[in-house]
Parts: sequence; structure tokens; C-alpha cells
Amino acid sequence: MIRRRHYGVGEYPKGAACDGDTLWVVNTNSSSVSRLAVKDGRLIGSYTVGYGPQNAVFDGENLWVTNAADDTVSKLAARDGRAVATYPVGPRPWGLAFDGANVWVTTAANGSVSKLAARDGRLLGNYPVGAYPMGLAFDGSHIWVASYGGSTVTKLRARDGAAVGVFRVDGPSDLVSDGACIWVTHAARDRLARLRLQDGRLLGTYTVGNGPWGLAFDGRSIWVANHLDNSVSELDAEHGHLIGTYAVGRGPHHVAFDGCSIWVTNGGEDSVTKLERRQEGGLRL
Repeated sequence: MIRRRHYGVGEYPKGAACDGDTLWVVNTNSSSVSRLAVKDGRLIGSYTVGYGPQNAVFDGENLWVTNAADDTVSKLAARDGRAVATYPVGPRPWGLAFDGANVWVTTAANGSVSKLAARDGRLLGNYPVGAYPMGLAFDGSHIWVASYGGSTVTKLRARDGAAVGVFRVDGPSDLVSDGACIWVTHAARDRLARLRLQDGRLLGTYTVGNGPWGLAFDGRSIWVANHLDNSVSELDAEHGHLIGTYAVGRGPHHVAFDGCSIWVTNGGEDSVTKLERRQEGGLRL
């Protein structure tokens, strides 16, 4: 049994990231980030970032946010939301990933990915990928890039940015690794594509809701936000079987896992939904 709780945030929430105890929600239309306690959804604070923020990633100490409307990335101290620095990147920065030492950023308007040193924001390289890159995922050794405009997924070697594979997926928007495979939102066909990490081989496609967008992995299941039908689908990561589809708020964009519960940003109603599975002895997914 899934229990749902809804909490208000800023205007048009999109990306989200968890630092363990708190959830950070990126509010695109209010150029801010909301910080909520994962235990009870209590609003801890709201922090100003750049214009048109899209996504966030936590590096173990700081939160990074892409500001698509001013071509920058903001770095906030996770302990208190203090603005640490703002770094210029390429045009229309969108997705983010952290590889343990560096932060990777897709710059959608020029079809490339930037690599920044997490310590000081120093630019370490720019790497061309397909047209309009959006989502990113790190698998432990490689960065995977979903290029929505080019209908490709590119695999980059994290140590030097070298492209080691390019794979066809129609309209990919986001990706997540489950340790063995990369799952990609096949947005043009309302499906998920599953690629083998080793060589990018397509292992299958799986029907989900209308307009699949953000993804998360909770250690057992793959979760996808279906933007156009106000739902989230849960799939068994081992076989791709659909476990369930759950109603959330209007216009869900992204999904985050806090170690126990799933959180979904609802862009159409300025809220987030927390999904908890009721089990004997407590609530957990």
C-alpha cells in the first residue's frame, strides 16, 4: 500500500536532490531552491539561485544547481544553503551528475557536456555529444548523456571525457544506472529503454505512462515521472515488469530517492509528493 503526502514548494518545481536528511527542490519560475526535511516535509528554508534553474546534484558537501536562463551553475553549502560560488558554463545548462570528484553539466544549446572540479569549479573540459543534451548519469566509471534533440545516448569515459559509444534512443530525456544497466526515458514513445552498461546493447523497452521524464532507482525498482498523465510508474529493475502506477500532482517532472521514500516534483501545482510504502514495522520502499 502506497501512502502519499503533498508539500508546497516554490513556483514550478523541476529538479530535486537529496543529501540524506533533507530534500532540495529546484523552483524554475521563482529562481530558488526549497529545502525540506525528508522526515516530515517541513520547509527548512528557501535560497536564491540563478535564473531558470532546472536540476540539482549533491556532491557530499555542496548542492549544485543549473541555471538555464543565465548560463551558470550555482554552488550552495548543503549545511545551511549559503551561496558558495557561481560559475559560468555553456549556453542553457540543464542536467548534472557527480562522479566522486567532478561535476558534469549538459549545456543543451551547444550540444556539449562540461566537466567542473567540484572543489573549486575549475573547468576541466568540454566534450561534444548529440543535439540538445539533457539528462546525465554516472555508472562508476563512465558518464552517460541523453541527447533529446539528437535521439542518442552517449557514453563518455569519466577520466578524460572520451566518447566510447553512441546509442540510438528516440527522444531521451533522463537516465539512471542500476549498477548493471542504464535506464533511459524513451519520451518520444512513452517507454523506458534499458541498455547494458558494458556495451550499450539494448536489452528491452518497457511501456510506462504518457510523457516519461525524470528517473530514480531505489535499489530495487526504477521509478519514472509521467509528465503528461500526472503519475509515477514503478518497474522491477531486474526484469522491467510494471509493479504499479501511482497518482501524484499535476505535471510531475523529476524523481528523487531519500533512502526510504520516493519524492516527485509537481511542476503544475508548485508541490512535491512523497510516496511511502506501508509495511509491518514501519514505512519504507
